[in-house]
Parts: sequence; structure tokens; C-alpha cells
Amino acid sequence: MPSFRLLISPLLLLVTRPAKVLGFGVVCDELETARFNMREGQHIRYSGVTLKMSAFLLGRWFSAPARADTIYKFGGRCLERWGTEVNSSRYPPLDRPLRRLSEKAHSEALRYSKEEEASLQNNVTRYFGPRGKKRVYTSIEDLHRAFRSGSADPVTVAEGAMEAAVRLNRVVNAVEELLPRKEVLAMAEASKARFAAGQPLSMLDGVTFMVKNDINVKGIRTMAGRRTDSKVGWTVHPAEQHDRVVARLLSQGAILIGVGTQSELGLSATGFNGWKKGPLNPHNPKCFTGGSSSGIAVAVAMGLVPFAIGTDANGCNRSPAALTGVVGMAPTYGRVPLDGPLAEIFTNVHLGPITANAEDAAHVMAVIAENGGKESLYDSLYKKEFNQTGVPRMHLRAFTHPPKTTVTVGIYRAWVDSCSKSVIKAFYGAVEKMPGWKFKYFTMPQMAGQQKTQIFSLAAEYGELLRNGSLSSYERSSQMSIALARQISKSQRKSEAVAAVRGWAMGKWEALFRTVDFVAVPTVYETAPIIPEDYFNHRPFDPNLEEKLLRSTWVTNLLGYPSISVPMGVDDEGMPIGLQIIGRHWEDDRLMKVASDFQARTEASRAKPEIFKHELL
Repeated sequence: MPSFRLLISPLLLLVTRPAKVLGFGVVCDELETARFNMREGQHIRYSGVTLKMSAFLLGRWFSAPARADTIYKFGGRCLERWGTEVNSSRYPPLDRPLRRLSEKAHSEALRYSKEEEASLQNNVTRYFGPRGKKRVYTSIEDLHRAFRSGSADPVTVAEGAMEAAVRLNRVVNAVEELLPRKEVLAMAEASKARFAAGQPLSMLDGVTFMVKNDINVKGIRTMAGRRTDSKVGWTVHPAEQHDRVVARLLSQGAILIGVGTQSELGLSATGFNGWKKGPLNPHNPKCFTGGSSSGIAVAVAMGLVPFAIGTDANGCNRSPAALTGVVGMAPTYGRVPLDGPLAEIFTNVHLGPITANAEDAAHVMAVIAENGGKESLYDSLYKKEFNQTGVPRMHLRAFTHPPKTTVTVGIYRAWVDSCSKSVIKAFYGAVEKMPGWKFKYFTMPQMAGQQKTQIFSLAAEYGELLRNGSLSSYERSSQMSIALARQISKSQRKSEAVAAVRGWAMGKWEALFRTVDFVAVPTVYETAPIIPEDYFNHRPFDPNLEEKLLRSTWVTNLLGYPSISVPMGVDDEGMPIGLQIIGRHWEDDRLMKVASDFQARTEASRAKPEIFKHELL
């Protein structure tokens, strides 16, 4: 039973002395502290009656002192202090992590892109994966070969995927909604006809995929994890048109079969949605999936589709990919066009693929990173800020002209060693066997503070997006998160502190990336945790677990670097472990190539779910 004091803590905060309410007594490390300071959280976990009362009270006007206290204890006071410690002349404030590419590199990217376009006009087929080797998962290249040869066809593959989705979803709760069967089969028949005529549109022609349910799909309600009977804003009516990324994929012949479940509004790194009682991990349904792009990661892990598209605001693609044994990518910030408020309000959202294999990510990125002839918000910002013609063009030069075999990989030992024993063992066992990888061991100041800055940046932007309306229709834990986010979004001091610390952190990491090609760290600190029973009643408010799940993924979202999670084996229970590789801005092709090389060396240690699975071919 929770203590009486815990039950009435929100009320107690209203009548305690101001010093206590304002969180005085919170100890802040210096901004330049050299020691690794990412410690286990000591925050209160709200569940059951405590959660119900706190969710009810925290959003009320009279609970402003309670919200302030919670925010300060989460690090708000420290963030404001760190913001004042930054030397702004040396480290200018940074609102968005959009980085300039040199004129030479920008021109080269355009040339490489045009060369690839010209080559694909003659023949859309290109293969990057290992030939003649059995892979754990069917790849986009496997499907393309089968469609080309006639040993399989898009109609049969799509029908099988739809049937398996219905059957498997009864247990794992990963699929939010499937497109009408008639619509899917019409796309598949058209693709089959193109292959019969020897005229496929792209490597993705005939390939099934899914998208996260915060991406607009014409005719489907964009629920973003909300309850089915939600009457909130965008969830009421089906989307009137596809988001650009969906339209782009469909134009290249890919076959959309449905949308995936996610944690409500992406507010939980567990990936768990209290309304749906899932998704559940297909390797062990008693375990979390990671999130928030949980449903689509499960769909890829079960083999329903070889790729899916999700938004990544704080590890949302990479965390579930790691915990379900597939590949998850957050491209360079601004690389993939994003539409609507997710682009306009959020400074840390990346749109990218979750795929069965690393080469699959390359084929998908070649399509979705193009703006389709319509200037994106990121193009406009890039032109205004850097006086260049939009964001650098996407290309796959690292695959078509493989680079040098030796790369320098940065490793922060204390960061790695903060993970579980099984993850540490898998990490060193895998990376030290990589030929051509030279290691540079580094340290980085104020890691905890940088993670806090990312969390506060994201919270402030959520508060802006959700600044109006009643909280009562949200999950109770979401009510608490949104109430705090609204309070944070009102603070100009915190907004300025986020920009200051982000600018300082960018300076530190850019200095590091002048000495290394990549940084490697486990994607998640441990394998998928067991889901506590109280999650199936009302998802708890558990900031300690959320922070731990995000211990490694925040760098990309705070600073815009591209990163990818690739499988690196399993633990003693057969649960997947992921390696996160972080690359330099705009070097997405090199990042995917090094991930492909890593997967080729570690494929034998990979696992696919034993029961909850489907074979595309």
C-alpha cells in the first residue's frame, strides 16, 4: 500500500514552505564536470490510487507549486544554472540542430545524387547486401530478386502479410489499423503487372510497409496512440491526404498495408499503450518493446513487412528496434521532409525507417529523403541560415563506391559500462571483432545535463503543441506528463537555457567528431524489461524507467546527428541487444554502410521470434 503522505503529496506541496516547493536543496553538478554523472533516478513512481489522485490534481490551476517542485527536481533548476554558465561567445545558443555542410561537400552531394538518379533511369535494380548468404530476415533485395525472377509476386506476399497481421495482432497488439484488403490488393496487382512487363518503379516496388500512427495516411484517423473514441482535434476525422513521406513511397510502388500502435502521443519510451494493452514484444510477450514507435518495430520484427516509417523524438525508432531485434534509424535532422506541427514546433523530431536489415534502410532512405519537388520547411530554414540551395541531397555513395576500410570509432567506456552485464559483454565482444575499426576512447562533460536538456526541450515543445484542452481523456500518466510540459513551455528562462546548453553541447560533440568517424554505444542499457502488472491497469508515471531507457539515444535528438541501431546478438534468455552507431551530420550513407558491415559480421548471433513470426517468402 502506498503511504498516506505519498497519496496526498500533491496537496502537501501546496501548503509547505516556499523553499521546499521550489525544490531548493537539489544539487547541481558544474556544467563542465568531467566525471560520468548519469545516475539512477530517485523520482517517485506513481501507480494505482497515487497515480489517479496525482493525475487529477497536477493539471489544476492551484497545483502550480506542485508542478514547479516536480520540474525543479527533474532538473529544471540545474538547467537554468547551466544556461548561465555557458560562454555564449564561444558556444552560441542553438534553437534547432540544423548544421551547415561545406560548399564543397554540398556540391558533391548534389553531383552524387544526380549520378545515381541517371543510373536508376536505366535500371532501378541495385544490390548492396551479401549475396548467397541466408539472412535471418527477408530483405527488400530478396523480394526484388523474387519479383524479378517470378518465383514470387507482390499479390501473394501482400495477402500473406495481411493475413498474418490479423492473426498475430490478437496477441501482440501492434497494428492500429489495416488498410482495406481491396485497396492493398489493387496496389499489389499494379506492381505485379509492372514486374511482368519488366518495368518496376524502384527497389521498393511491390514491397509491403507500415507507418507509425502519427503520420497521416489518407482515409485513416491519425490517432497517435489516443483512445479509439477520442474526440481530440486531429483524431476525430480520417486524414484527407497522405503525408509527403507516404506519398513518396507509394509513388515508387511500395505497398502500404496499415499503421502501427504507439505509446500515447509518444510520451513513453516503454512503447506501451494503456488503451491497447500493448504492443508486446514478439520475442517474449511479457516484455516491453521500447518506444514510442513500438507497433511498427514489432511488425518488422515479426516479419510482416521489411520496413516501416516512424518519427524519432527521443530514441523512438532506435529503442524499439534494439529491443525487438531489428534496425532502427534516425537520419540527420532535416534530412527527411516532415510535415505539419511535428516539423514546425519540434526541434528534435527525425523521420526515418525501421527495417529488417541495414541495407533495407539504405533503399528506403534513397526514396524518403527526397522532397518530391516541393520545398520542405528544412529546405527553407537551411537556405535562410546558410545561404545554400536547401538541405544537402541524399545519396548512397558509401554503398556504390565503398569508402576506406579503416574507421575511427569513439567509445566512452563509462557510458557503455553503465549498462547491464549482458549488454556490456555483447558490446565489447562484437565491436572488438570488427576488422578495420580503430578505437578512440573519449570522455564527455555533463552527460546527465545534456540528457536533461533534451528532455526539457521535448517537454516544452509538447507543452506548446498540447497547450489547450482538457486532460481528462488522456491516460493518467500522460495527463501528468502534459501538465508538466505545459508548465515548462511557459518558462522563457528554461527555453533560453535549452538553447544555451544545446549550443554548448554541439561544440563539445563537434570537437569529438573532428577526431572520430563514428561513436558506438549500446542502444538501450539492458534487454527488454518485464512489463509490471500495474501497466495493464493504468500505465504508471515512471520517470526512472523512462530515463534509463533513453540513456543512450538523446544525443541524436538534442544535436541532430544521424544514428542507427543494429542488432548485436542476444542475452542468455534470447532477448535482442542493439548497437547504436552515431555519425556526423549529413553522412547518412556512411552511417548505414558501417551498420551494414557490422550486421554482416554479426548476423549469426541474430534471433527471430520463435512463435510470433511470418515469412514473407
